[in-house]
Amino acid sequence: MNPSNDESHEHILVDTTLKIDMPPEVPFKLLSKDLLCTLCLKIIANYKKEYEEHGNLFIEKLKKTCNEYPNKLEAKKCHSGFTLEALEFLKNKEEHEVCMIVRLCKAGEKALPPEEIIEGSGETKEPIPENPMARKYEGTFI
Repeated sequence: MNPSNDESHEHILVDTTLKIDMPPEVPFKLLSKDLLCTLCLKIIANYKKEYEEHGNLFIEKLKKTCNEYPNKLEAKKCHSGFTLEALEFLKNKEEHEVCMIVRLCKAGEKALPPEEIIEGSGETKEPIPENPMARKYEGTFI
């Protein structure tokens, strides 16, 4: 199948050298949409910091997580995402620009302050608890 004729994905041209194959938008119900930009900005900022501090060792740790996909095709897609162009893109672009391209932030949208990162509604609003399920890889949270 020729990716340029695949109607299920939108292609976004970044600069003129990197094409990111975007899946169609789907409802995202795990988190409130209000948190998506904040989450993206924090993840990209953390990845940039870890990459600066640990370089290729950090990338190798990320690649190892691809092996945890139960589906071999998905694992292969995960591994193939670690191209030099993609890594340079993440390294050189601002967090907000990356998050806008993947449609998790809108123009001018900023990360929510910690006191606004809440779940529930009305009187039941509680701060999101620390995630005990977060996996830690030798000092790096992913």
